[in-house]
Amino acid sequence: MSRAAAALLALLACLAGAAGAATGRSPLGTVTARMAPVKPICAYPPSNSPTTAVAYGNAVTSRAKHPYATIPWWVRSDGTWFMCGATLVSSRIVITAAHCLDDSWGAPTHVTIGMLSWSDSAGTYQKIAVQSATRHPSYNPNTLDNDIAIIVLKSAANITKNAPAVLPAANLSLEKKKLVVAGYGTTEDGAVARVLKEASLPYINKNTCKTNARTTYYLNIPVTDRMMCAGGAKTTSGTAYYDACPGDSGGPLIYQASSTAAKQLVGVVSWGLDLPCGQSPFGAYSDLRTLKKWVCCKVRRLLTAGACRDVPTTTTC
Repeated sequence: MSRAAAALLALLACLAGAAGAATGRSPLGTVTARMAPVKPICAYPPSNSPTTAVAYGNAVTSRAKHPYATIPWWVRSDGTWFMCGATLVSSRIVITAAHCLDDSWGAPTHVTIGMLSWSDSAGTYQKIAVQSATRHPSYNPNTLDNDIAIIVLKSAANITKNAPAVLPAANLSLEKKKLVVAGYGTTEDGAVARVLKEASLPYINKNTCKTNARTTYYLNIPVTDRMMCAGGAKTTSGTAYYDACPGDSGGPLIYQASSTAAKQLVGVVSWGLDLPCGQSPFGAYSDLRTLKKWVCCKVRRLLTAGACRDVPTTTTC
């Protein structure tokens, strides 16, 4: 089989998987996992034309801002590949979305940690092979409930160079808080990002999000307790929203109480309305406050000391 034919098959498989992830209908479009149902990410490397990821966000110019930003890569011997977003939470543990772990591709081959641009020289970021990847056992590909997965690295990342994000307390209140999403996915013009971008998003009260999803957008998939919503902030032109985009799936939604406080991974990019990037009034994220128990149960010994102090060791997974 030629490389072009293999790439086309991989593209079709990726598009089928992304499109079938969730089927809720709304006046604004279908609901879709943010796994980048676009040709360059699903099938083969993007063009060399410089583009920039998160809709209408700012390019990140300092590695210290999101040192935990991680890209899991799935690479086949025929040259086909795809990527998702993810977050380093300890020297050997990376958190991503369950829907990124496509059955036909298996676990990612490796991750890159701390990239600001795909043109970064090798010494500026870390590249580490993957040992294993595990979805949440109750992950539902039809509703994207429990959309979280754990990647275990074969060797430890240098956490002095790339400080991990911390897991949030289960009782952390995010009401009226500003959160930050970061990613390398597609941009508002549909191009594939080649630099890390970020955007500030307001937290949306969970009950408000549940009600709006059901009564305003007529979605037939529920906003569950394992999900949280953020978004609704319009650009200065007032014609678009800051938001995550296709390709940002699995990436971090961060809360930082102050400039000197720890950066907490409160959410994982999961799904949004199937609209052009920057046109969705909200996005849904896997809620680490409720999913932390499973993470701690699976890999407590590989997390930083105290990360799971509020999770009983008797928790079953």
